[in-house]
Amino acid sequence: FRNNQLVHTILTDQISRALKEGASRRFFGREHSHSKMSHTGVTGQIDLPLDDPLPLGNESAGMLFPENKTRTKEARDLPPRGSLSPEKSHKLTAFPQEIRIAEIRPIPKKTQDSASTTTLETPDSAPGNLPENEIRNLCLISPLPLVPKKIRVLGQFRKTYIIAENDAGLVLIEQRALHERLIYDTYVESLQKKEVKIQTFKVSLLLELSPQESVLLEQSLVPLALSGFAVSPFGGSTFAVDSIPECLSEDQVEKVVREILDRLALFGKRGQNEEILRDVCQVVSEHASMPYEQELGQSEMDCLLAQWEELDSPMASIKEAPIMVEFSLQELEKRLRR
Repeated sequence: FRNNQLVHTILTDQISRALKEGASRRFFGREHSHSKMSHTGVTGQIDLPLDDPLPLGNESAGMLFPENKTRTKEARDLPPRGSLSPEKSHKLTAFPQEIRIAEIRPIPKKTQDSASTTTLETPDSAPGNLPENEIRNLCLISPLPLVPKKIRVLGQFRKTYIIAENDAGLVLIEQRALHERLIYDTYVESLQKKEVKIQTFKVSLLLELSPQESVLLEQSLVPLALSGFAVSPFGGSTFAVDSIPECLSEDQVEKVVREILDRLALFGKRGQNEEILRDVCQVVSEHASMPYEQELGQSEMDCLLAQWEELDSPMASIKEAPIMVEFSLQELEKRLRR
């Protein structure tokens, strides 16, 4: 009986030591100096060699460590403490990178929620050699004339003026002022016919105005609606814009509306619909026209002047300034002393 009790005690002690050493190797990644030594006590207990103590770390032995059949690394094979093995380093960096990519994914802009913002040029109306959408709002009437009949384009000067000739002599035309006037005339005509082309947004654009601007805007909702601006109160000093004239772009809406309101406040035109409509047409034409300096090709200059002829060749800009300067042949000969 005593021998059986002694054997039981020895087995229990050996198993306990083996489990402790297995847990130490599993969690600390290194082996202790006494893990491979024989375990003998002062009582003369015999050694029980255990080649692979890790399989004892299962549920039947009261432990919850998963089994692992791979060879345990020696202390000299392990990396320094605090360093990462290549496999673990790859796994640690892959998931955060995926999170960062998801965080910086661009949110679709509102222009994708709106109707098409490229306007007025159509394949069947634009000349074959005119680049489509190169100059915004270049083709304004339909059918579009190809070349002017009473004037001939010679070239462009400093990306600002069109040099041309007619029967009287030499002509210098300010191209932006001409473009503004063409947009203004076609816009006024469509407004009078109640045929203003508009673009409607799927998601309303919200404008936050001051209290004074809010009062002016509420008093001007009717003429604005006739001009193609569908604006409605959204609560407080916020207004929702659902549609704008087709010749404008979405990023111009706030600036155009504020400029219209500034004109109304400056001249006190509350309730005068005709005056408000004229201001709206002028502001829209200014923002819808080309920049002050714009390089134009031969076909684009021909297009502008051909439309100018079709619209009765206006000589003044929307600000009542001259669009062009003419030099007669006699004046040129006089200056050159011929």
